[in-house]
Amino acid sequence: MKSIIRLILSVIFLFAGWLHAQETEKPHLVDQLTNQLKNYRLQTVNQEVYVSTDKSLYRPGEDLWFKGYVTDVQTHLPSLKSLELDVRLISDKGDEIKSDRFKLQNGITNGDFKLPETVAQGNYYLIAYTPEMTYRPVSQIFHKRIIIKRPEQQNLHYDMVFDKPFYQAGENVTAKLLVSDLRKKPEANVRIKYSVHSGDNTLASGKVKTEKNGSALVSFKAPEDQLEAPLLLDIEFNENKEDYHFSNHVPLANDKLTIHFFPEGGNLVPAADQMVAFRAFDAFGNPMNVSGNVIDHNGKLLAKAGTVAPGLGIFSLVSQNDKQLKLVVTSEPGKGQEFLLPKPDPEAVSITASQSNTDTLWVTIKRPAGSEKNTYSMLAVNRGDMVWASEFKIGAAGRIPVNLNIFRQGVTLLSVFDEAGNLRGQRLVNINKGKSVNVKAEFPESMATEQDGKIHILLTDEKGRPVKGEIAVSVTDMQANIPEACGISSLNCGTSLPIPLPDPESETNAARFKFYLMANHLQNFNWNEVRSFKDSASETPAELNIGISGMVFDRKDQPVANAKVNVVNTSMQVFTTTSDANGHFTIDSPLLSNPSDLTVNATDDSGKKDLTVKLDKSFAEKVVDYIRSKPEDDPWKTEMNLLQTAYFETNPDLFASVPDKKMDAFNNKRKDDFWRAYLDQSTNLLDIINMIKPFDLMGERIVFKGSHNSLLNQGGALIVIDGQQLGTSASTLSSIPPMNVEDIHVSTKLSDVAKYTGLNSVGVIEITTKKGKRIESKKEQGPEYDKGLRMSRQFSPQPIGKSKYNLETTLLWDPVVFTNEKGEAELNFKTSKLKSTYNVHIEGITVDGTWFSKNEQLKVE
Repeated sequence: MKSIIRLILSVIFLFAGWLHAQETEKPHLVDQLTNQLKNYRLQTVNQEVYVSTDKSLYRPGEDLWFKGYVTDVQTHLPSLKSLELDVRLISDKGDEIKSDRFKLQNGITNGDFKLPETVAQGNYYLIAYTPEMTYRPVSQIFHKRIIIKRPEQQNLHYDMVFDKPFYQAGENVTAKLLVSDLRKKPEANVRIKYSVHSGDNTLASGKVKTEKNGSALVSFKAPEDQLEAPLLLDIEFNENKEDYHFSNHVPLANDKLTIHFFPEGGNLVPAADQMVAFRAFDAFGNPMNVSGNVIDHNGKLLAKAGTVAPGLGIFSLVSQNDKQLKLVVTSEPGKGQEFLLPKPDPEAVSITASQSNTDTLWVTIKRPAGSEKNTYSMLAVNRGDMVWASEFKIGAAGRIPVNLNIFRQGVTLLSVFDEAGNLRGQRLVNINKGKSVNVKAEFPESMATEQDGKIHILLTDEKGRPVKGEIAVSVTDMQANIPEACGISSLNCGTSLPIPLPDPESETNAARFKFYLMANHLQNFNWNEVRSFKDSASETPAELNIGISGMVFDRKDQPVANAKVNVVNTSMQVFTTTSDANGHFTIDSPLLSNPSDLTVNATDDSGKKDLTVKLDKSFAEKVVDYIRSKPEDDPWKTEMNLLQTAYFETNPDLFASVPDKKMDAFNNKRKDDFWRAYLDQSTNLLDIINMIKPFDLMGERIVFKGSHNSLLNQGGALIVIDGQQLGTSASTLSSIPPMNVEDIHVSTKLSDVAKYTGLNSVGVIEITTKKGKRIESKKEQGPEYDKGLRMSRQFSPQPIGKSKYNLETTLLWDPVVFTNEKGEAELNFKTSKLKSTYNVHIEGITVDGTWFSKNEQLKVE
C-alpha cells in the first residue's frame, strides 16, 4: 500500500554545491512518523475553545448571550470529540455566579445566562472548557473578562496620571488624581486614602483631598531595590454614599521583564547566519516594546535587537559556539536587564521559508559552517495531516522547493529529523493559497430611534463566488463593548501563544504574521509525545480532573481507608465510592463538577461511624485560582473609557431608567421569621402559627386574639395550603409535618382574605409546603434541558432599565444563521430609544473550515 504522503525527492541545489537525492518510495522514518501521527491524532484530544459574547458590559438583571466554539487545534475544524461545553461566570473574587453544561452540536453551541438583579457590580470572567480539556494545564482554558455595572449609577469619573513615564530607583513619584462627575465637572473636597504596595508589602500610605479643580497629588519615593511584584498605588474614597476603589501600576524603570527567544528552527546553530525572534512581556503579561544589544561572553556586540510590533522583536545573528550569549536591554523599562539566549547546538539546523507563489515554498536549511553531508528528512504537517516529506543529504546549507499542490491554506509545521530519527529543527509557516472570505454587510449608515431595520449579508470567496457557511450576527451598543486583540480568526492558527492580529492572513499583516509564527509553537503538539504515545483505546490521564476527589478523616484527623462515601447532587442523584488505603477517593462524573452544590458524607466500612470529608479543589476552582493569580493591569481604565460625557448627555433617560433597588432574598425575609427555627423541632403546626400570631382555639376554628365578635366568632381563619382553600377546621393542619413547610403567612387584613373569599372576616393562614408552589409571586420559567444539558433560550431584545424608556444595548443576537446557495442571509431588527453608535458584528465558519469575522458601525440618532 502506497503512503498517502507525497515524497519529494529531487535534485536539490545547495549553497555548497549540488546534491542528488536518492529516490525511495517509503522511507522508514517518514512512514513511521506518519503512522505515529495518525495514531496519536485518532486517540488523543487536543482542543481549543473560543466563546463570543454579544457584548462586554452588562447591567445587573440583563441576559448574557454567547456562542461557543470547540475546535481541533491541528485541523482548526470544529471538534467532534466532545458532547458538552462547561461554561461558568465567576467574579474576580472567585465566587461563581452562573454555571451550566451546554450541548455541543458538531463542536458548536450557543447559550445564555440570566444575570441576577442583585449581582454585585464589578469585574467577572467567563470561562469555558470541555470535559476532555480537564487533563490540560489550566493556563490553556478559555477565559474572557466581563464587566457587570450600571455606568449611569457611577456618579464620578476618575483618572490618574504620573508626571514621568518611568521612575528611577529612589526617585520621587508624583501621581495626579482627577475626580469629576459624569459631565466632567470637577469634584472638590473628596477625601482620598491611598497606599503603595508591592505584593503584601506596603511601602507608603496616607490621605489627600481634591482641590477646587478636582485634582489631588499623591507623592512618595520609588523603591531603591528592584521589586519581585509590580508596584501598585491603591486609591479609596467615598462620595455620595458610594465607595470607590481602584489600583494603578506605578511605572518603574527597573520593572521586571520576561523575554523568550525563538531562533529559526528552534535552536541556535553555531557559525550560521540566523534570524532570532523574541517576545517581551511585563509582569502583567502585556507585550512590551524593547530595544537591546546581543553580546557574547566578552561583551562584544553581535547584533542590535528591537521590537517590530508590540512585544515582538527580531534580530539577525551569527553565533559562535558560545554558551553565554545574552540580550542586554537598553530601553526603559528594564534597562540593563540581561536575558540569556539558548545555548548553540552543533547538531541543530535552522529553517528559513519563503513562498514565491501559490505553488512553491522555498525552504533553506542551514547547519554549522564546514559540516559534512548528513542525511535528513523534512516533514510538513498541514491541518493535522502529513502532506509532504523529503529525504536528502546536506552539508552546511541547502535550498529545497516544496510543492504546495496538496497543501491547504493555513499554518503548517515544518520539522527536520536526522538519520537516527532525532528532531533537529522545526518552525511554523503560513501557506498562502490566495484564498479569502469576503464579508459584505448592507444596512443604513444611520437610523432613527425605534425604527425597523434590515441587514443583508453576502459571503464570497477571493474570486467573488458565493460561499456557504454558518454565521452569528449581533448588533450591540459600542459603549458596552471592549475591543478584543484576538477574535475568532485565531482559531485558524492553533498556536500556543496568541497572535494579536484581527486578520492575520491579510496582505497588510503578512510580515508580522510570519514573525508571530516564528515566535510560536503548535498548541499541545510535541513530536516526543507523538512518538512515545502507546496504541490504546484512550489516553489515561495521570490525574483525574473531572468530577470530585477528596480525603476521608476520622475525629483525630487521620485518613480512613475503605470508608463509604456518598455524594448527592441537586438533582438528587446519588454517587457512591470507597476510599483507598490512603483515605483518598475519586468519582469521575461531570454531574459533580460544582462542589458547592453537593452533599457529601462518609461512614466507616461498618456504615455506623460518621467521618469527615475534605474535598480536593475541582478543576473549575483550579482555573479560577489561576485567573486570580495573574496580576491585573489597571482594569479600571477600561471602565472609565465607557463613561463618555456625550453618551449620557445624548441619553438623559439612562439615569431615569435605573430600576428601583430590589432587596435580595435574605433582606426580603420578614424580620419576625424567628419561628422558622422551630419547624424542625415542633410536631404541631398550631404551635408555630401561635408564635406568628397568637390565637384562641374555639372548637375546630382558629380565632386570632383581638378579633373576637359576638356575632361572627362562630367563624375561624381560612386555611389555604399551596393555594388551595381547605376551610376553617384546624384539624386540617394535623396532616402536615412542620418540617415539610416552606413558608407561613398569617394575616387579618381584609384585602388578603378577599383574595380567596368575601365571607370571612377573621383572617387567613397561607401555608406553602416544600413540594408546593408559592402563591405570593410567579417564578420566572427556568431554562430547558435536554438529557441534562442546557438549551439556549430564544433571544428577545431587553431594556437595560425600566421598560417604559425602551433603552436596549443589544438590538440583535442571532447565533445560528446559514447563508444560502447565493452566499446570502438577511436579518431584521429594530432600534430602541438609545442613541449611540452600534457595532454590527458578523463571525462564522465556511463549509471548507475557514473562520472569519467582520465589524461595521451603525449610528442611531
